[in-house]
Amino acid sequence: MFKERFKDLILAGKKCTTIRPRGKHRPQPGEARSLRVWTGRPYRSPQAVFATVVLREVVDVEITEDGPLVDGIQLTGMERNRFAWDDGFEAWEDLLEWFQAREERLPFEGYLLRWDPIQEQREALTRGGE
Repeated sequence: MFKERFKDLILAGKKCTTIRPRGKHRPQPGEARSLRVWTGRPYRSPQAVFATVVLREVVDVEITEDGPLVDGIQLTGMERNRFAWDDGFEAWEDLLEWFQAREERLPFEGYLLRWDPIQEQREALTRGGE
């Protein structure tokens, strides 16, 4: 599920990552994922699929107040901002604020899922079907 604010960024190819909590199943590269938004009030309305993507990469991620750790590597400075931009935020501080508001505590441990921009995936499917 995605917040409505991210939908246009994803469809425009400006957001090609998402950070998800760890669960029973570790997502794998090559898996297809349907991206959804609520059509109305969350949990009280239907979900609408707005895109389907194929995961290109799945890496461990930890969100801390000092910055994200991606596959165990601490990002600093501009790397932190690039990480935030890729996920649809203006700066690292905005992404950190988002997580602090939604998580009981930091660090947050999960997975960073990456996919190719929607348009590139559509073009690849078209070329493959010719």
